[in-house]
Amino acid sequence: MLAKTLASQLRQPYDRIGQAVARFLSFSDYRLSTRMAELLAIQPHDRVLQIGFGGGFTLERVAARAYLGKVSALVFSESVLRRGQRLFREQIERGHIELLPGQTGVDHAEDLPFPSGSFDKVCSVDTIYSWDDARKTMGEIRRVLKSNGRFVLPFPPLERIGRIGLSRSVSTLYDYDDIDRLMREAGFGDTHFDVSVDGGLALAVGYA
Repeated sequence: MLAKTLASQLRQPYDRIGQAVARFLSFSDYRLSTRMAELLAIQPHDRVLQIGFGGGFTLERVAARAYLGKVSALVFSESVLRRGQRLFREQIERGHIELLPGQTGVDHAEDLPFPSGSFDKVCSVDTIYSWDDARKTMGEIRRVLKSNGRFVLPFPPLERIGRIGLSRSVSTLYDYDDIDRLMREAGFGDTHFDVSVDGGLALAVGYA
């Protein structure tokens, strides 16, 4: 029961438990967002898409680097959306950041609401485990990337997921080979993994 609750909250944080999950995700973001931004090689004028919101720290880092561009974030929880609107009110009013509500879940990343070739960079934090159709979602990410664009997918190793109570019975888990295959099947020309982040977190990097 606890495992199913955790899986649901990681997918779509809600109410007070959701706020606690968001704070946990913020801590997770802090540990990996600097390296992720380095691997994305964000330029000042870049148009960037972040799938998922987490605790907001990654979005803050990405927006700071794309300070002359625009950053869009897909948010799949009403409570997290409200929190993000408070945190980034000024940037939203200036048009630097836009927070786009999802519909019923992370599976709606299967149909990204953007024209092909819209973004220079795309990132997603700890969301692949709740994608209903990972192959289709990865294909959509490749579609909205410009030529020579870059996608970075930070994800925890399977043992970390196990420690917080998730299992294959309540959430789809992936190893390195799975993610590499998904990226290549989606049309990424090259892919590699970076494991330099403390805590054993890995970052998958795909090049359009």
